[in-house]
Amino acid sequence: MTSQQFEKLLRDEINVQKHRNIRLVSPTGDQKHVHFQVAGKRYQGLTKAIEKYWGKPYVPEELKKSTSRYAKQPKTGLRCKSSDAMTHGKIVDEEIERITKVGLAEFVKKHCKGKPTNMDRCTHMLLKFLRKKRWKPVAAQFPIFSNEFRIATAIDLLCRIEDGSRRLVLVELKATLNQDDTVYTHADRRMAPPLESVHNSYANHHQLQLALMHRILEQDYGVVPDKALVLRVCATSISRYDLSDWASDPALSQRIVDFLGSRECLPHKKNRKRVRKTPT
Repeated sequence: MTSQQFEKLLRDEINVQKHRNIRLVSPTGDQKHVHFQVAGKRYQGLTKAIEKYWGKPYVPEELKKSTSRYAKQPKTGLRCKSSDAMTHGKIVDEEIERITKVGLAEFVKKHCKGKPTNMDRCTHMLLKFLRKKRWKPVAAQFPIFSNEFRIATAIDLLCRIEDGSRRLVLVELKATLNQDDTVYTHADRRMAPPLESVHNSYANHHQLQLALMHRILEQDYGVVPDKALVLRVCATSISRYDLSDWASDPALSQRIVDFLGSRECLPHKKNRKRVRKTPT
């Protein structure tokens, strides 16, 4: 599948039977407890799978308090729409998704009452960054899944480089209220095997997330993005984290793949009956 064909797939968004089968489900109606279903079968979310198998990042409360530097919000004009981190992140994701689908002008008209200053400040920062880089969004919050690992996730943002080459950029987007990167990169522990050499930080969790999404796109969709990176966006600045050397290392990637394909991980392999081998 070429990047042009994939872009058409993304734009048509679900004219393909494979994608009609994937959806987010909330059994309790609570948006905090949702999971992916693919053709009626439950698939693990990528973020939760990483925390489950490699441990959740630990940051001391004292460090969180000492490094919290929130950007000052103006009384008028562009501002972050929520002081709650999760709510704010969801708002930015939704705004970027709408802009990608209908275009900026239509988004401002329909969702901002005709005033660009009514969008979230982080959304504005991101759009400004993308324009400067000449990266045109072609998909946002687009669901993908791997039958190999029974894992599903949603691509935060996929952009096309507007230089005539039509190359793609895979973006993991992290909207934050905190300008300081100390908590994001902090780690005083290591991840569980086979990633025991990697520090267990939020930054490295997102690198692993990015690397696995890159693999799913390549293996299951036949698309290889030219760039893959994490963008950490706050009200006053953007921090860019390209896919790190350890996350793209072929040997380590193979160990991760072998681990994810093992009996301990795949849900459909857990309940298989063990066949005793007859001694010879």
